[in-house]
Amino acid sequence: MSSPVDAGPFRQGAERQARFVCTVCYLTATVDEAGICSCSGSPRLPLDNPEVVDMLRAFAARRATTRSRRLTAVAVVAALIVALAVCLAFGLQIDTDHHSTHGEGSWFVALGFVFVLGAVGIVSLLSKAAPTHTQQILKWLGTKVSPS
Repeated sequence: MSSPVDAGPFRQGAERQARFVCTVCYLTATVDEAGICSCSGSPRLPLDNPEVVDMLRAFAARRATTRSRRLTAVAVVAALIVALAVCLAFGLQIDTDHHSTHGEGSWFVALGFVFVLGAVGIVSLLSKAAPTHTQQILKWLGTKVSPS
């Protein structure tokens, strides 16, 4: 029995689509038979099942959220380091004397606020949501598809 991907002379080198996926690790998928996942020991479930696809989409959404949060945290720390470096480069005092009237310490707060807002804005532009199509999700997650 040949799959629709194998049919036709122009489909000889085409990539075959996964039909079964491990819902424990989401790292392995197969084309022909379900079988048992080697890393978790659980059976691979069919992607024809809407519940399995929903679990796959939920996992991809959690992974995208985790990546976005990690990127935001790194960007905020980097922005604060840059603000600190700018203040030190221009010789601005970081901590203020409560009796001082010039308030140079507020420069660090202002620059830090501006840099953090810029970093969060850049992260929100760069972070991508997880794809919605099943085969694209598997590719996005880096799932290895094997023939059996």
